[in-house]
Amino acid sequence: METWTQTSLQDLSAADSTELITDHQAHRQPPSLLTQCLTSSPFTPRNSTQLPTHSPPDNPPRHHRADMAKTAIAYKEKMKEISVLSLICSCLYPESRKNIMGDFEDLDIKPINKRASGQAFEVILKPTSPVSDGGHCVTSPPKRDLSLEDIQKKLEAAEDRRRSQEAQVLQVLAEKREHERDVLLRAMEENSNFSRMAEEKLQLKMEQNEENRLAYLAAMMERLQERGHPSYPPCPTYPHLSTPSPYSPILL
Repeated sequence: METWTQTSLQDLSAADSTELITDHQAHRQPPSLLTQCLTSSPFTPRNSTQLPTHSPPDNPPRHHRADMAKTAIAYKEKMKEISVLSLICSCLYPESRKNIMGDFEDLDIKPINKRASGQAFEVILKPTSPVSDGGHCVTSPPKRDLSLEDIQKKLEAAEDRRRSQEAQVLQVLAEKREHERDVLLRAMEENSNFSRMAEEKLQLKMEQNEENRLAYLAAMMERLQERGHPSYPPCPTYPHLSTPSPYSPILL
C-alpha cells in the first residue's frame, strides 16, 4: 500500500496541474482507499477476520488523481496519529510481545495466500490432550457397604416418619369432624330458637285476637242495652255476656 501511494504521488508531481477535474466530477467516485488504509493498519484487532481486498490498478486514470491526492493526504494524517498512538502505548506498556501467534496454545495458525493488500490465515483447532481429559473426569465416590444395623436404623426411621404422617392425617380429620359437629349443633340450636320464638309470637297474637273479639262483643251488648232491648240469660260459653235475640243486629 505504501509503495502504491508513493508511485501515485510521483505521478501527481510529474502530471500537469491543468489536467485536474472539477470538484463536482471528483465527488462522483467515493474514496475507497482510505477504508483500505484503515483496515490494513497495525492496530487491527487480533480476532478480527481481514477480508481480501483488490489491489488498485497500476496506472490509474488521470481523472482519479485528485481522489488519490486527497486519499494520500488523509493517509499521511492518519499515519501521524497512529505513530503518536503507538508511542503512547509503548510508554504505557513497555513489554512488547515478540511472538503474537504463540499466545494461542490450542490454535494452529497458518498464513496462506499472501498479498500486498492483506493476508489471510487458516485456523486449525488442536485436539484435546489426554492429560486434560483425565483432569476433567470426575468419578463418583465408592459406595460404602451397609451393615444390618444401618438397615435396621433406616427402617425404624421410615416407620417413625410413617407414624408421624398418619398421626398428622388423623389429627386433621378429627379437627374437621369437630368443626362439622360444631356447625351442626349451632344450626340445630338456631332452628330450635327460631321455632320457639315463632310459637311464642303466634300464641301472643292469638291471645290478642281473642281479647279484641271479647271486647268488641261486650261493647256491642252495651250499646244494645242502651237502646232498650230486653236482656237475655247469659250464654253458657261466655257467661259474662247475655244471649242476643233473633232480631239482634249482631245476628243480621
